[in-house]
This record gives sequence, structure tokens and C-alpha cells, in this order.
Amino acid sequence: MLVEIVKLTARFKVDLTDVEEAVISEIYRLFKEYRRIVNELIEFAASKHIMSFVELYHAKYRELRQRFPMLPSHYIFTACRYAASICKSFIELKRLGMCEKEKPTFKGRTIWLDRQLFKFDADSWRALIAAQGGRWITLRLLHGKYHERFKGMKLG
Repeated sequence: MLVEIVKLTARFKVDLTDVEEAVISEIYRLFKEYRRIVNELIEFAASKHIMSFVELYHAKYRELRQRFPMLPSHYIFTACRYAASICKSFIELKRLGMCEKEKPTFKGRTIWLDRQLFKFDADSWRALIAAQGGRWITLRLLHGKYHERFKGMKLG
């Protein structure tokens, strides 16, 4: 019997109305560092023609951990995954003639969070996100009917 694994991804908007200004600035700093790391990884992958997450991870992880010691290690891990997927998509678009750029860039305000970087409480619609120095930031999530299906699920 074949078993198929279905992977659901959810996007949430965050309510920052009751969050302190210092926490908001820390969140923005985290987004800025993550974007810088992903763009550096994309630049490296494009120059070395690397499309594999594993190759990119082995080539840059130790260097980035030394440069960002206060950042939780899984941010660099997920940044490598994100950069590899961006490079793969870019090369495919280039092959299909749908892109005229020389190399991809990441401009978004997005962070891939894996199980080690966030904790999700569906009952109170709150998320804890790992921050620098081993701290956790609690954020209230804005949700709709679509998000109700995530209440009973195990995070992966």
C-alpha cells in the first residue's frame, strides 16, 4: 500500500498592536539579517552554480555560524534551504525564457520557520518565535476559517 505525505503550509499575519516597540525593532532586525543571509547564499550559489541545499549548507554553514553566533542555528539552516529553492526556481525560469535577470535576489519580508524556530498554540492563536540570544518572542496571530484546520495537527 502506498503512503503519501501531505505537507500543509500556513501563512499568518501577525498582530503587532499590543507588542512593545523594542520587540518590534528586534523582529525587523531579525528579518533584515535573514534577508542579508539569504541574499549572500544566493550570490554564492549563483557564482558557484550550486542548486543543492546540501552542497550550499556544507559550503557556507560554518562560516555563517561564526559571523552570526547569537542567531539560532536553524535560521541559517532554513536560509540555506530557502536560497537553494530560490536558485532552483530561478534557473528553471531562466531555462523557460521567463526571466531576463542575471541572478536572483530576495527582497521579501519572509522567514522560513521550522519546528526548532517556532511554537504554535492554536487554542489562543499565538506563536512563539526564536530570537537572538535564546529568547522567544510571543506574537498574536490573525486567523480565518482556513486556519481552523491546523488546530489538531502535529507540527512538522
